[in-house]
Amino acid sequence: MNYKRISFFISVAVCMALPTYFFADLLWRLGMSPLRVVLLITFSLLTLPIALGFNQFIFGVFARLFSKRYSEPEPNPEKLPERTTAINIPVFNEDAYTVLERLRTVYQDLERAGQIHAFDFYILSDSTSPDNWASEEYGWARICRDLNGFDRIFYRRRKDNAHQKAGNILNFCESWGRRYRYMLVFDADSLMDAETIVRMVRKMEREPKLGILQSIPRLIRATTFFGKMQQFANRFFGVFFSRGYAFWSGNEGNYWGHNAIIRVDPFIQHCALPELPGRAPWGGKILSHDFVEAALMVSAGYSVRIDPELEGSYEEGPQDLLDAAKRDRRWCQGNLQHFWLLFANQLKFVSKLHFIIGIFSYAGALFWALFLTVSIALFVEHDRSDLSLIPLSTTLPFSDFSIARHGLFVFLVLFSMLLLPKLLALLYGLFSSSLRKPFGNRISLIFLTLAELIYSTLIAPVLMVFHARFVLLTIFGQGIGWTSQNRSSSGLSWSECTRSLLLHTFLGAIAFLIAINFGYGLLLWLSPIWLGLLLSTPIAVLSSRPMDSLLARIPRSQSSTIPIVEAFENNLRNSKQSLPMEGRVPIDFASVIIDPYLNAIHISLIVANANSRQADKARTTAESSILQDPPEHIEDATKTAVLENRSLLEELHRKVWLLPDAHLHPAWQKRLLIYGQTQTHAYQ
Repeated sequence: MNYKRISFFISVAVCMALPTYFFADLLWRLGMSPLRVVLLITFSLLTLPIALGFNQFIFGVFARLFSKRYSEPEPNPEKLPERTTAINIPVFNEDAYTVLERLRTVYQDLERAGQIHAFDFYILSDSTSPDNWASEEYGWARICRDLNGFDRIFYRRRKDNAHQKAGNILNFCESWGRRYRYMLVFDADSLMDAETIVRMVRKMEREPKLGILQSIPRLIRATTFFGKMQQFANRFFGVFFSRGYAFWSGNEGNYWGHNAIIRVDPFIQHCALPELPGRAPWGGKILSHDFVEAALMVSAGYSVRIDPELEGSYEEGPQDLLDAAKRDRRWCQGNLQHFWLLFANQLKFVSKLHFIIGIFSYAGALFWALFLTVSIALFVEHDRSDLSLIPLSTTLPFSDFSIARHGLFVFLVLFSMLLLPKLLALLYGLFSSSLRKPFGNRISLIFLTLAELIYSTLIAPVLMVFHARFVLLTIFGQGIGWTSQNRSSSGLSWSECTRSLLLHTFLGAIAFLIAINFGYGLLLWLSPIWLGLLLSTPIAVLSSRPMDSLLARIPRSQSSTIPIVEAFENNLRNSKQSLPMEGRVPIDFASVIIDPYLNAIHISLIVANANSRQADKARTTAESSILQDPPEHIEDATKTAVLENRSLLEELHRKVWLLPDAHLHPAWQKRLLIYGQTQTHAYQ
């Protein structure tokens, strides 16, 4: 029996029951009606995420207080076994240059630790852009040459990127997985230090039934106000929430799809994803595969554990509100699909609980919208009835409890459960130098906490409207495509935000007009809602801008003191300096045609020529127009067909150098001229 989990959920139940009872008593005093019953049911459901978050924080505080960092012994200080682990880096139309500099940084850190022999690296490309494809191949060859890693760093691009990332990892498992005991799955923006990676492998070695070990990634490299606030909350408040999550989930934890190590054999045997009933987006192929893979691993008798002690794990987050909303749109659709898995008999209850929490993290927005709508309707109904209020006596152990005070009491109970964790974290940080150090002195920490509290309060209703809309779109069959995440921001435009947040502004105006029409009491009560919605456009625009204020110290102080992040930044700078032609000679489809070096790299990686129909079509198009049209005007489908045909690439490379200028478009002539002016090889 898991006493930790029992104690946790007893506390959650109490924290749900008390405010629900207080609110039920308030409604009883006002007089029950069908609308008030709906209001009470909605309120009770909304207390679930609040109680979960509150208890995760409280239990996380105790877990941090009474645990020692890296308290477990390290019985195996010697080198790891040869080639036990594959580090997989799935990419999809990402900035290949930055992704590969992250790989370089991790590789070098493992070399310094004397453990590189235990790891192979796989760049698993699902990129659909021919220009990205060319850039990835060149980057792979450059990194391998720099690190002497042709026998340890591998590149593969799928022609058919079916089932997105889950299909990409499945393809790796089918092709190379059984060569390795473990695979460490990265995202394109993942970064981990050697100490953490080696510790993860050793944990897997010591525990044969440990199926997935999930680290808690810390956000890094934020440049905008939005990004800094997310990064601060992740690094400061997340310390406690993650420990609380690990406390109750135990060996039946969750997997988030990246920065985690997986035991390959049971993953191949037990974690094949089922097909959901119905059509996408509600059914079909599972989009959020990671939760399901964790559930299947637990069902097979293996542990899935979240380990907050693995502190050398990092990732980058969205830099503005709209990009965060786009990411939430994907996650919302994926989480809602998990509804079908609640009826799977073979899955354990705790795994289903992870599904429920994930579903409610988005579906809860509809309940908040319903709660606010019904509350306003009841207020308007009472105001128009022109009846005086004759409340019943309260069942609470308080004397002379007026309706106004009773309502304020319920509000304060809920508000304290939302606010208390952040205030306790601030109090903890003021007296803990290790927790406070990344954020400066005590004054800085207080300022940052207040800034995050105000900002998160303002954007909460904005996210609520986004999430409610996403849930409805998914329910009514409007799915979302697969896109790469934008991890940089130069600032959102006013026109873009005005269009994207028009619904939010409209709803904020409606809430404001309703509230002010019925008195300042309702106006004040609804101020957190209408204020955030009305200001959603300026909030989104201004928070997407790079900041040079006091808050700009956050990414520097959090990143520069982290050796692996500092090494990555240095690699980025040094690598750019070693590429003098960067920006003058782009690495793209045209480069593969012109440059003998890139042409040879690409041809060497083609497994086989395209089938005859594709080859004939590509050849016909190529001979008729490719060299007579500017490269940027050639359709991606044509570029892809050319890049998949070895003999056609060789022929085009020969022609682009031998044909007279009259037979080449001026854009090709310009590219040839720039290439010739470099005198030395443009890409070395």
